[in-house]
Amino acid sequence: MTRQERFYKEMLKGLKELGAKENDSYGYPFSLETKYGKLFIGLHEEDRQSKTHSCFTRFDNVDEAKKHLNCNPYSGKWNFHEYIKGNIPEEIAQSFIRQIGLIVKEATI
Repeated sequence: MTRQERFYKEMLKGLKELGAKENDSYGYPFSLETKYGKLFIGLHEEDRQSKTHSCFTRFDNVDEAKKHLNCNPYSGKWNFHEYIKGNIPEEIAQSFIRQIGLIVKEATI
């Protein structure tokens, strides 16, 4: 299994645990209800051979999210990136999930 596949698998597991739902929003196949509104979530494809692990997110309610988080104040994007070199994919995914988990409506993390 490649590093990207390991990262993707761990991200899917973490998103499921947070209660993310599948949706048909272009580029963001998952969504999650948060304290600041709906968060759309996208990941690199499993087989992509990128030099970073990334989780792409965008808030539906930009005005509310930007009051509380350092997201893009115009688009609501709140992305996570970590360079691969020397890092463990599962640990990177868990770090991203923990950060997202802090703003889930019914936070359990």
